[in-house]
Formats: sequence, C-alpha cells, structure tokens
Amino acid sequence: MDLADEIARREARQRQLAEAKVVLEQRAQARYEAEKAEYDESRRVRPKPRSAGKSHGAVRRSRRSRDPAIRISTISRTRTRAL
Repeated sequence: MDLADEIARREARQRQLAEAKVVLEQRAQARYEAEKAEYDESRRVRPKPRSAGKSHGAVRRSRRSRDPAIRISTISRTRTRAL
C-alpha cells in the first residue's frame, strides 16, 4: 500500500464526512423551524387557562364567605389537599 494513496483516501473520506455533517445540520435546522412553527401555532390557538398565577377557588370562596363555619371548613379542606 502506498502512503500517498492512503493519505488521499483519508482526506477524501474526511471531505465526505464534512459534507454529510452539513447536510444533517441543514435537515436538523429545517426540522427545528417546522416544529417551532407548529408549536407557536398551537400556543396561539389554545386558550390560556383562567387560573394562571391565581390562587385556588376554595381560598377565594373562603375570603368571600361571611359565615365563619363555612370559612373554616373551606380552609381546612384546602390545607389537607396541599399536604
């Protein structure tokens, strides 16, 4: 085996691998952009939840309730769920 032929073969193989890597990166970028567009569309269409960043309904009801027995009952149920 000739050393110059072996070097040429390895360099050709390295070029092929570099070209394949570029193609794979382009495919990955195209896939990412397509998935991101699909995700962005789903986020735009989907309604936002009403309770985002707010407390639970039981706590809000307990603050509005005027009867102390109902308020204690509601608060205790909320605490047992949290544990």
